[in-house]
Amino acid sequence: MRRKFREMVEDLDYEDLTRLHQDINEGTGSYMKDLISDKIRQLEEQELRICTVCGNEINPYYVNDFCLHFGPRDFKKRAYFCALDCLEYFTTQLKRINKKKLSGN
Repeated sequence: MRRKFREMVEDLDYEDLTRLHQDINEGTGSYMKDLISDKIRQLEEQELRICTVCGNEINPYYVNDFCLHFGPRDFKKRAYFCALDCLEYFTTQLKRINKKKLSGN
């Protein structure tokens, strides 16, 4: 749900409005800068992923990442990868496991 800036301002209480107003008038912008930085950090932490193969942290805002959805229709799994070689290694191992299952049956 996207909201207009005006709608967000209308939802603020008196204390937040006065702090923002003072921040703008002083020209420092420190309160607003801290508020926005905290929100950006929070969103980035929500999006932080771990590579399934090597365990590296993946931040999609800074790195091109890969995601693979696999498994049966009713129980899909999701795996994240930091690079193509990790994705390739995972699919190779997945093929090897499937071959073992098929040859065992």
